[in-house]
Amino acid sequence: MTSTYFNKSNDIRVITHGWITKENVTWLQNIKNSFLKEYELNVITVDWNELSRNIIYPFAAYSTRYVGKRVAKLLDALIRTYNVNGDNVHLIGHSLGAQVMGYAGMFCTEKVSRITGLDPARPLFEIPDMMDDFKLDYTDAKFVDIIHTCGGVYGYEESHGHADFYPNNGTSPQPGCSEKMNAEGCSHSRAFEYFDESIEYRSDFGFIAFPCQSWEKYENGECTKNPTVMGYLSDVRSRGDHYLHTKNESKFTL
Repeated sequence: MTSTYFNKSNDIRVITHGWITKENVTWLQNIKNSFLKEYELNVITVDWNELSRNIIYPFAAYSTRYVGKRVAKLLDALIRTYNVNGDNVHLIGHSLGAQVMGYAGMFCTEKVSRITGLDPARPLFEIPDMMDDFKLDYTDAKFVDIIHTCGGVYGYEESHGHADFYPNNGTSPQPGCSEKMNAEGCSHSRAFEYFDESIEYRSDFGFIAFPCQSWEKYENGECTKNPTVMGYLSDVRSRGDHYLHTKNESKFTL
């Protein structure tokens, strides 16, 4: 397997979409373009719309395992052909795409460095509660960070990563999302909007979050130490739940 466009000196970023949508969806292309603008990277976009566009949600949900295996096979080929290793690989997926990346990480021969789950799909993964091998969780990569924005509806409600980030409590409606515009759908989308914006920031700026036991304690001002960053430059040493506020429109950072 060879490619004119692959530079073995650059790290690998793999991005994929969720239910109904496909690879050329605007948000995915925006993240790809942000990566290429800010960094020297190999960026791979995964299009599984032949399966994801099925309006019968369980079919698309159960297809994530098959697609994840195919992505893992691609990663194994890249690692074998170009002598790169899992430490160079970061997988990013939204909704069902996050579950695809969980499977990809699990099936990849070499442990990948990182998986970022952008509001990972909840139905048929967290409800009913599936075993770890059947949903994205912290075992799928050396570092798994999750951004929750529609928790308890479309996205995970519970913490399943090494580091879980809960902007605005991680639930719907996110700031700027009203019932008039489908608050749940808008909130579900905020995860990839926050992540895309985070790519342009450097470590001392961006989405500053604080580790805390709960949103209530965070709101009460009990958690003001050990700030960390949500998004692309999240510290891989971060552990536990983290909370933050955002604005209601881009730029979302406070």
